Amino acid sequence: MAAVNLVNGVTYGFRLFGYLIGVSILGLLPLGLGYLLMDGAPLVGALLMLFGFLVFYAGSFGLFYKVIADAVSAGVSDVSSPADEPVVDPAPDLDPTTTDSP
Repeated sequence: MAAVNLVNGVTYGFRLFGYLIGVSILGLLPLGLGYLLMDGAPLVGALLMLFGFLVFYAGSFGLFYKVIADAVSAGVSDVSSPADEPVVDPAPDLDPTTTDSP
């Protein structure tokens, strides 16, 4: 498991928080405006509410996807980095696919 630097963790958290604020504004603003338009123009209000909900929903899933993708990327980079000591194969002569028996 990789240890995360405090500064990098806080920076990453603020970037995600900024993304969440942006998605909230872009999604919830049309949703609220559509709610206000429901009395005068119900069809326009309903479509605007649907659009706002879908933007917020898709943005939320995008945020979850980004968190998972960044975690996988960090894990892969940790695995692919060279180790301090070389890994030695404990049984280099044993091959389970061969049928040679004594």
